[in-house]
Formats: sequence, C-alpha cells, structure tokens
Amino acid sequence: MEQNQNTLVCKSHIFQYIIVIFIAFALGAGLVAFLATSMSTGDRYQEGFDAAKKLVLESTMGDMFRTPEDIRNITGTVLKVDGSRIIVHRQSQNPFDDPALIDRIVLITETTKITKISQGDTEAFRARMDVFMKNIQTGKSAGVTPPTPPELTRTKINISDIAMDDIIVVSATENIKTNKEFSASEIEIL
Repeated sequence: MEQNQNTLVCKSHIFQYIIVIFIAFALGAGLVAFLATSMSTGDRYQEGFDAAKKLVLESTMGDMFRTPEDIRNITGTVLKVDGSRIIVHRQSQNPFDDPALIDRIVLITETTKITKISQGDTEAFRARMDVFMKNIQTGKSAGVTPPTPPELTRTKINISDIAMDDIIVVSATENIKTNKEFSASEIEIL
C-alpha cells in the first residue's frame, strides 16, 4: 500500500512538472509572438501615419500643411547666443514638419547684416500714425495711391546686442528647408 502511495505521489509530481513545463512553453511562445507583433507594429504605425498624412495633404485643407520647397527665411525666438552662433526656436503650424528642425543653428559671418526694427521715438511715431489714420478716415485713400503707413526705424547692431528671448527674422541666400545649421545673410530683431 505504501508503495502504491509513493507511486501516486511520484506520478503526481511528474504530472505537476509536465504542467509547469507546458505553462512555461505557452508563456514563452506568447512572449515571442508578442515581441514579433510589437516589432512589426512600428512599421505598421509608420505606414498608417504616412497614409493619414497623404489623405490630409490631398484634402481641401492640405494647402495649409504644405511646406514650400524653397525656404530662405525663418522667424523664431533666440534660445542661446554663443559667439557667432545663435540657436533659434521656431514655432511651426505644420504638424508634419520635421521636429529635428524646430531649433536651428544660425551662423553669423562677416557679411551678415544685423538690424533692430523699432518704432523709434514713441511720440514722433504716434504723431505719424495719427496722420496716417486721419488720411484713411478722411478718404484720401480713395485716390490712386493709398496713404503709406509710418516707417519703422532700422538700426544697425552687433551680434552682442542680440539677447535670449529676442524674436528674430533670419534670412539666408540658400534654400534652408532641411538645414539644421546655416549661415545668415541678414537678421532682423523685432
């Protein structure tokens, strides 16, 4: 009787081992299947994203998300000035723009023209603006040439006058659409 009981206990242990091995095998197979699916999900995600982007760009609203092929100006906020290099952060309204190109490195050369745009003397600017507004209201704009708004003052400055958080417009002579770093031909501080 004792031998029968030992045989049953031994068979019970063998059965438990088989179940544990089966569960481990099933878990391993499930993990392999999950990893294989996860790895291909990246490709499927990109395919889905590209298909959605194509649909948006082909829609009637697509024009507002198209970036011109030739870009020679960017506007942004100065993040850092380091010698003859400026890091400019620009806000993009296009969700499809390359996120690596949101912050650009602008190189200042000997030929870069740097100007600060301002209204100049506040009282004089206000007086010129009042004249402009009166000309519009009295109908002088009904003639062939409309009245011209008052000019802003442009002052030549140095790179050392550019400060963090300044809003600048940077111009280049080359197409900078995909350039992370480029030389500026002109910088205007607004």
